[in-house]
Amino acid sequence: MAQEISINYLGPSEILFNDLVSVLGGQCDINLELRESNAKDRSAIDPTIIVAAIGVASAAIPVLLKGLFEILAPTAKIVLKGKNGRSIEVPVGTPDERIRELMDLTKGLDIEEIAIGEDK
Repeated sequence: MAQEISINYLGPSEILFNDLVSVLGGQCDINLELRESNAKDRSAIDPTIIVAAIGVASAAIPVLLKGLFEILAPTAKIVLKGKNGRSIEVPVGTPDERIRELMDLTKGLDIEEIAIGEDK
């Protein structure tokens, strides 16, 4: 069974998608798709979103986060948003060990979106 997580990025989704495919290179249990967004707040210039389908019991989320940081660092922060409204922010430069700890916190979060923004 796979869980789908949308990746909300205000830049060109196709470029991020291609970079993620290149960086992740088939690691773990992650399948990426570029889809048309039905969200009203997406720019008409880039009406697409990236959707990551991951195995529910896999270690794919830390791998996905590491890939996003590798592409977007040093200015990105990533916010994991759950279906219940809770969220966890992962600041730029977060060590791998801390990311693993944060992933333990996400087990009850039921992540449905990863929002990417600038770290201020």
